[in-house]
Amino acid sequence: MNEIMPGLALQKVDERIMTLNVGPQHPGSGHMRIIVQIDGDILLHVILILAMFIVEKKRWLNIEIIF
Repeated sequence: MNEIMPGLALQKVDERIMTLNVGPQHPGSGHMRIIVQIDGDILLHVILILAMFIVEKKRWLNIEIIF
């Protein structure tokens, strides 16, 4: 299970493009991580990763949204 999450691998990109990792945050019973690539004021790529614990099933539910 050595899988690298999207946005965390090193990439050779233009010097103007910045990759920001925000998270994980722990609101209540879940996690939230946002990976954003920006060029100045322009959003180029956004990945929103949500995870929440389902108590009844005793397991984590992961949702990944790519913009």
